[in-house]
Amino acid sequence: MFSKTFSALFLTALASAVSASPALQARQGSGIASYYFPDGGIGACGNALQNGDFIVALGTDTWDGGAHCGQTVDVQYQGTSIQVTVQDLCEGCASRGANGLDLSQGAMAALDPNYVNDGVISVVWSFA
Repeated sequence: MFSKTFSALFLTALASAVSASPALQARQGSGIASYYFPDGGIGACGNALQNGDFIVALGTDTWDGGAHCGQTVDVQYQGTSIQVTVQDLCEGCASRGANGLDLSQGAMAALDPNYVNDGVISVVWSFA
């Protein structure tokens, strides 16, 4: 009886571990951040996006079919930290390597006051 119960619990735990998506687990990384102007367009998460919104478009390596829509991301650059909300997909971010992000113009300006001249910056980010 004990071995049957133990076996059932073990198999349930193993199945849960195997089925958990690695992209949904806590993730942190260094990556290249650029910025874009959503200009009121509809993002990949289905919402209208404005330039001043504190939003982020995830690269295809992190997108996970939109599973992170609405999730908060902490982004750090040279001692400054902001929080942004996942609202879009950045298909071009893959060309900048793993963990690339695209921040809205407003979020990038808050993170890097010299963003117009810097263009792209190296950041550290994690899901909150």
